[in-house]
Amino acid sequence: MVNAIESVGMLCGLMSSGHCWRVAALATAVGQEFGIGGEEFNDLYYGAVLHDIGLLESQSHKLFQFNDANEDSNYLLAERIKCHPVTGANLVKAIRLLRGVVPIIRHHHERFDGMGYPDGLMGEHIPMGAQIIAVVEAYEEIRHRLQSSGESENVVQEQAIEEIKRAAGTKFEPQIVEVFIDQINRSQ
Repeated sequence: MVNAIESVGMLCGLMSSGHCWRVAALATAVGQEFGIGGEEFNDLYYGAVLHDIGLLESQSHKLFQFNDANEDSNYLLAERIKCHPVTGANLVKAIRLLRGVVPIIRHHHERFDGMGYPDGLMGEHIPMGAQIIAVVEAYEEIRHRLQSSGESENVVQEQAIEEIKRAAGTKFEPQIVEVFIDQINRSQ
């Protein structure tokens, strides 16, 4: 299932190979720093691995027909991809083992300042697991974008961390950003 998620994500240009596993590894490391354990830890792990499962429902043949399209069709593609958190939550909600990950998947694109989607949740109203995944996924996406531009690994990591820091307090919960950056620095 994870390979399918990543295949669709890579075809869309949204992620690189191993994205879901890296998000899960970093998210759970950050979660441990916050003392997340037991069932909540399992939910964080599975939520991180499956956070983009909604991309599967986006039906790749419809998504990729827009590759050489105009501005209007690119807008339709962006809107379809924007629905993936709700679609993903709906895909897993009937699976008893995954019930705890439903809010994590649904809200991993919410923003700390309330300007995210799908529900415009703000601050502490966003599940902690979703907030952690939001930071980790953004870091992954920034790194992917910068690596594609041919930057060296050190420059990529430094710039990605700086972008995450700038988004603390608006896009991301500041304490999660701080713990995340500490985790990245320790893993070097």
